[in-house]
Amino acid sequence: MHGPDGVDYPNQSEFLDIVPNALVRIKHVNLPHFELSISLESNAIGTLVSWVGVFENHEFAENMRPFLETANEQNLNRLMLEVSHSAPPST
Repeated sequence: MHGPDGVDYPNQSEFLDIVPNALVRIKHVNLPHFELSISLESNAIGTLVSWVGVFENHEFAENMRPFLETANEQNLNRLMLEVSHSAPPST
């Protein structure tokens, strides 16, 4: 991953589970080690996306919580824009 500060950060992950239209689960191989589950649930107004990360180092996770929550919100906002641009027109 290439950060806005010009620094390259190792960012390698393994896909653990992929369930179409329901779940993606990954394991982050580089430090910090964590597993991330992204679940999708259809409802009356669209799709609910749930994003849960479980970190190997609890102290790291707590210290980084404000940054991680902001970064995840930005990622989900970018995903929402991509999905809305590629959605077929409604009739």
